[in-house]
Amino acid sequence: MKRSVPRAVAGPVWVLVASLTIGCGGASAKEQRLMQAILGGELAPEASAVVEIINFAGGQCSGSVIGPKLVLTARHCIADTVVDDRKVRCGETTFTVADSAGAVFVLALPETSDDPADYLAVSAIRLPDAADADLCGTDVALLVLKEPLAGVAPLVPRVDLEAQAGESYSAVGYGVDESQAGRPSGVRKRLEGLVVDCAGKQCELPDVQDNEWVGSGGPCSGDSGGPALDREGRVIGVVSRGKDPCREPVFSSVAARADWLKAEALELTSRTPAQRPNWALGYSSDPRFHAPIGGECGGPEDCESGQCGLDRRCTRPCAEDGPCPADYQCDAETRACVATPEELGTSCSFSPRPTSDSEKCGWALGCLLCLSVRRRRCVSALSTRWRPVKSS
Repeated sequence: MKRSVPRAVAGPVWVLVASLTIGCGGASAKEQRLMQAILGGELAPEASAVVEIINFAGGQCSGSVIGPKLVLTARHCIADTVVDDRKVRCGETTFTVADSAGAVFVLALPETSDDPADYLAVSAIRLPDAADADLCGTDVALLVLKEPLAGVAPLVPRVDLEAQAGESYSAVGYGVDESQAGRPSGVRKRLEGLVVDCAGKQCELPDVQDNEWVGSGGPCSGDSGGPALDREGRVIGVVSRGKDPCREPVFSSVAARADWLKAEALELTSRTPAQRPNWALGYSSDPRFHAPIGGECGGPEDCESGQCGLDRRCTRPCAEDGPCPADYQCDAETRACVATPEELGTSCSFSPRPTSDSEKCGWALGCLLCLSVRRRRCVSALSTRWRPVKSS
């Protein structure tokens, strides 16, 4: 049986904001008008790490790419609940067994595609350890893709800092907008300027758990599993449920699931240590420490980190809780990541002896570069490789 989209409910009853596949029941005309009055998301084609999730067992949701093969979403996107009306009452609404991973696919596109080749297969569904059947407080899941998602920079989950009341966030997803009469648009959109109303016990609401928080708005049907992003673009919440029409969304806290998320990310990269994300190793989730480095740059504007090194390669800041990736080390003076001597390779090899003024200038600049990044081995290599040229 297909899961249906619920009508408005009253009292302390929440509604799962996942929509289901085309053909499911819609909302009334009155509810559609109310939805249209509060929706205003902008197209977000650049938010490539927010993906659409299609469950052919019944359902359409959103999710966040947090690793090359790892997608964070809501548990109710891959598991049905005991009651079919989709109303949520904490302590009463429980999950059934998760659907087969073979029924779930991921679309990493700005809008739904009809091309089967665009549907990325899921190899496994992972749930938090010891997660009970009660929906409230357990509405998170991870999808493991069969193949790494190329060309998409994963989002960083903010595992080291809980959502704070009053902080701003933006919501991104493929859910309801003004165009589909109460059904998911299948188009990725972003709504900014939202605010965390309360978190955990501060909410003083019986249907909001300690590991959840309530936002001021944003998500609607089809946005379930999608992220709440902080000012730095880090994932701080996963859409769980809300009240009709598209108000008072409840998010599963990412920081509350830190240990589980770290363990899953590390297990998935156990055979490829270089791919282990810093946030999973216990380091800071500050985005300054996660910007890609190594690409060629002509200036700071060419680098995501805003830092272009002396070798005209993008770099990023580093600190004790924000280390450099493999093959790089933290320079003590600049506090930026620089390539290890082995990675510098022939960049400091000058042979034979420079003869022209231009060659001498290039040699001098090379020495200055090596000295500026404190590369003793590199300077040693210069002294041994620069030898007089014997005349015949």
